[in-house]
Amino acid sequence: GVAIAKTPIPAAYKQGSQGLLDVAITSAMATDREAHLVKLEVLRIDKLADEVSMYLRNKGFLVKRIKSPIDTSALKAFEKGENAPANAYFPKLDYRLLKAELGIDKLVVLSLNQLGTIRSYYGFVPLNAPSGISSVSGQAINLSSNRLEWNHAVTQVVPNTEGEWDVPPDYPSLTKAVYTAYDRSRTMLYQQLAQ
Repeated sequence: GVAIAKTPIPAAYKQGSQGLLDVAITSAMATDREAHLVKLEVLRIDKLADEVSMYLRNKGFLVKRIKSPIDTSALKAFEKGENAPANAYFPKLDYRLLKAELGIDKLVVLSLNQLGTIRSYYGFVPLNAPSGISSVSGQAINLSSNRLEWNHAVTQVVPNTEGEWDVPPDYPSLTKAVYTAYDRSRTMLYQQLAQ
């Protein structure tokens, strides 16, 4: 089976040294930009799941494309038993119950972990213009043992290079940086799987 995890809402991420008052001030200053980010189209992770499904079919696997996102918050934490092989890797969550529910033996879960902008601050003072950021990951899990058979994550940060970024209401240059970061991270994850 190939599925996606529930996707987060795009956001403006902040890094650097900030106190609570600094966070409040920087959040108030960026309300229009953050409101725009929330509206960005994030369904493009479905395209990655479709591409991975096709790739696996072409390799001879019988693939079931699971259309509903996997709600990982509903899964329990995985506890590795004493008999687990020492060299085996397991996800933090227990996916084994999905075997009967979905009627599959193995599950590839693709996740969009982070999408939006990232900007460095010192207190409430911005140190740079926001950049687009995207973080995607993939795991192939054997649903009999919950053992990881493949695990990879990619994060891409793309600086805004198309001119002025602070142009409301559509922020075209900044939006392009976000989608470029996403496309690069998605492509790199797919290429890693295909190796």
